[in-house]
Amino acid sequence: RYFHKDGQLIWVKLTVSLVRDDDDQPLYFISQIQDISEQKKASQALLSAKQEMEEFSYRITHDLRSPLSSMDYVMSMIANCIEDEEYQKALSTAKAAQTGITKLSDLVTSVLDVSKIKLQDEPVQSVDVSDMVYNALGALSHMKDFVRLDIETYFDYIGEINTKPLKFMQIVDNFLSNAIKYQDTTRANSFIKISTYSANNVFVFEVYDNGLGVDEQYRDKLFNMFERFHPKASYGTGLGLYMVKKSAEMLGGNVSYSTPDCAVGSIFRVSLPLNKRSLDGTIAR
Repeated sequence: RYFHKDGQLIWVKLTVSLVRDDDDQPLYFISQIQDISEQKKASQALLSAKQEMEEFSYRITHDLRSPLSSMDYVMSMIANCIEDEEYQKALSTAKAAQTGITKLSDLVTSVLDVSKIKLQDEPVQSVDVSDMVYNALGALSHMKDFVRLDIETYFDYIGEINTKPLKFMQIVDNFLSNAIKYQDTTRANSFIKISTYSANNVFVFEVYDNGLGVDEQYRDKLFNMFERFHPKASYGTGLGLYMVKKSAEMLGGNVSYSTPDCAVGSIFRVSLPLNKRSLDGTIAR
């Protein structure tokens, strides 16, 4: 590695040859330095993707094997209960099995969603973020305890953004649904505050809630795959925030988590690169 004249660190391929005189005595070296930073970056990205895929495959196998291996046993229990005319016990066992199958189905759906994010390409389009937020809230209004939330919107950014709608919608939907699922129902004044703003040519979408939050010891794992922090409130698949991170990266942005000054609840942000002017030609505020 070498320092470039502009101060950045670069990877190089160094080739050196020794030039000798007629008496075979060393005269000087000829050195060729080739900048291979891009190749190195691509190689590291490939290695990272390989390691991530190996972990993904292992975790998927683990999460699928447990419910599948118990399914045969549960079905035999139900059959035995019916044969013994223990219909109530058969019914309760079937309901428990149904819960397991639902979790399994959710996991498979999430795995397919991960594949979609990585493989499905979509064109960049103009998106009205406020419309997308209100549509998402309407679609999520059926969720448990939605009606007890005080939802406020602060759209300081006015205008449209250039982005890939499905990937951006996945981020919006996940942030909002998590805020709804993981609200603190012991509070009388549960709220969600949704904000948009721009700073330094970057668009920011932010969701702030006073819900259960995430303990400090788990925050470095927040966007990893198959991480679950409040299984009693909502079991989940542990892939939602991982997909959010991947979507943000594919949009050229990043996601972050922080806690409010009062140390209660969560603040999730996604930051995306932004042109100085919105697509309709008006200056974004």
